[in-house]
Amino acid sequence: MFGRKDKLSREETERCIERIRTRYDHLITSYMAPISLKNDFEARYSYALQMRMSLELFLQGEVEMVEELIQQEEDERDRAEQEALNERENGGGNKKSFADKIVEDLEKRISHYPVRRVHPDAANELVRLYGALQQFERDFWGAVENFLLKIFPSERNGLLAQLDQELWNMTYARNRERDNRDVPLALERYVMMLETDNYHYNLLGETQNCIKRAAFWFHDVRDSIRKARELGFQEERVVLAEEELTRMIEDFRLRDIKKN
Repeated sequence: MFGRKDKLSREETERCIERIRTRYDHLITSYMAPISLKNDFEARYSYALQMRMSLELFLQGEVEMVEELIQQEEDERDRAEQEALNERENGGGNKKSFADKIVEDLEKRISHYPVRRVHPDAANELVRLYGALQQFERDFWGAVENFLLKIFPSERNGLLAQLDQELWNMTYARNRERDNRDVPLALERYVMMLETDNYHYNLLGETQNCIKRAAFWFHDVRDSIRKARELGFQEERVVLAEEELTRMIEDFRLRDIKKN
């Protein structure tokens, strides 16, 4: 595509842009890369259009960039897998790998959070994360929402409405008495993948999406509370809610999973 001297057609340009976006989506969902990488690409693309830059050269550089980022992640994954293999071979079956220790530590940190009855094969981290969300909704969200509405009334139909809707999607479950499950709307696609063999190839990506959805919400709510405190406003119940948000972010290792 880029070896020709003539300009790309509109259709070729659109296909290339979509390809780059798809590769960034792969990078984000498969390797937990920050969404800001894709946002930065969109900003560069808008700037290139505004400045009437050569799209052929611009897109060639962008394709090379995203492919290099993916290759770096793949190399890192291969290196980690090889290290784990070497450790098993050198240490025998009784020695825990570094990855095993990380998983064991995470399981221990989140063991006190409630479990949502999503599916027998659902990831423990996910069912406890959404159990923690439901518990926070019951214990704190009413106080937090009323507090933020008083401080930021202009966000009633903006950010606060968005946060409330997102929380509802992650906590409300349709009636499933037939199988005694408790599946939030936000996890229905994940459960469908667990129950359908054809979807297993993309199950990891959907698991990561579900975790990121909750992580983004935690950070957005905590950031709003902190913004209010910077303005000189705080309430005892909201302080406790912020502490609980921080505890969940740390326990589930969500510190770096943010929108930007």
